[in-house]
Amino acid sequence: MTALAVFAAAGTALVACPQTLRPLADDPCDAGAQCELDGGRGVLACDGGAHACIPVTCYQDADRDGHGDPSVPFTPCPTDKGTAERPTDCDDGDPFAHPGAPEICDGRDSDCNRAVDDGPRCADAGWSTNESLPIDDGYFWYTAASWRRGAVWVAGNDSRVWMRDGQRFVSFDGDCSGAWRASWVARDGTVYLGGIKVPLSKHEPADGGCQDLITQLAGYTVWGLHGFATHDGGVDLFGATDEGWLFRWTNGELTDAGFFPDSRLAHVHGVSPGFLVLVGQHASTSRGRAWIFDGTRWTEQGDITDAGVQSWLNKAYVVSPSLAYVVGDERSAFVYDGARWTALPDPQPGQSFTFASVVAFGRSQVFTVDSLGWVRRFDGSRWTELTLSPRGGLWDIAAKAPDDIWAVGQNGAILHWYARP
Repeated sequence: MTALAVFAAAGTALVACPQTLRPLADDPCDAGAQCELDGGRGVLACDGGAHACIPVTCYQDADRDGHGDPSVPFTPCPTDKGTAERPTDCDDGDPFAHPGAPEICDGRDSDCNRAVDDGPRCADAGWSTNESLPIDDGYFWYTAASWRRGAVWVAGNDSRVWMRDGQRFVSFDGDCSGAWRASWVARDGTVYLGGIKVPLSKHEPADGGCQDLITQLAGYTVWGLHGFATHDGGVDLFGATDEGWLFRWTNGELTDAGFFPDSRLAHVHGVSPGFLVLVGQHASTSRGRAWIFDGTRWTEQGDITDAGVQSWLNKAYVVSPSLAYVVGDERSAFVYDGARWTALPDPQPGQSFTFASVVAFGRSQVFTVDSLGWVRRFDGSRWTELTLSPRGGLWDIAAKAPDDIWAVGQNGAILHWYARP
């Protein structure tokens, strides 16, 4: 029995097909062309004077690396994104792991050969600390932002701002007057800073001093910043304030992105101005709060509100509209799957600490820092302690890839996991 006969027997309609098939993608009888089915897609097959749309099998590609998870097939293949035809992924939660990928030296199997960090460049990979830097215990770094491999800005109390883009750090202490708590860096290396009673300033990589950008908000405190490059080469920045106002600063123009009554806002993050996650605290009850902006309106996230986190939610990180993370006080950490929030397992039951910050690249590559000084990784099911700061608590983490991670915190702590290219 031919393939078409099988599908005809199953009730698939066979339509008359011309004797001469033209090799055109839009010809309904062009064998091999894609066609639509209820709930998915298929390919056309012709047999004599009839043709049918035969379902195609594809596989979940949650990390969008072009390789699917062989354990999650779809037949027919959905027409939306998030699938791959090759069932070859060994970790569908890590976009850096798939057959043929370079070994990036992050403590995991990147090339799917069942060996961890077996590339030649991995011999020099590891954590470094700032013990050799001229930093005393008075330095408290609260924020870090990276814009390319090996390059980072760090900022903190007492107008302290440092930058590294090469082999060593350069101090810009005193250039930017403020107690800095938030940062975001543009593609050209210009850093934007927010802090206590100083809403927004910027400093370029060259030693040119700091520029205050929003004089209208003098006295406001900014805990979180996140931005995007605009099509004309400018920046589109969002700032979360302690006063409950989310501002938007686009190429010098200040607008209102939302006001949240009885709230103290801690951080905002997103993949575009049309999809953002905002976190903070309900001022009256002290409970953690979170909202999602879908391009039209802000919606408070009941899953998190109902969890009753009795203090701040500190940071958010959005990988995609179907994957995001938020962390906060009382060891609270949540993952969003596009429909609902779920609490992550407790990494250290019985121990009191605060998750201060988070970055993520996929479900298997989630990194956090905390008030105990740990850098941890969550792989989708369990936590791993990666390194402990010798100087105390860590308050922020920044990374462009899992093999280039910065963590900063108390007493001048700067930790860096790095694998040479």
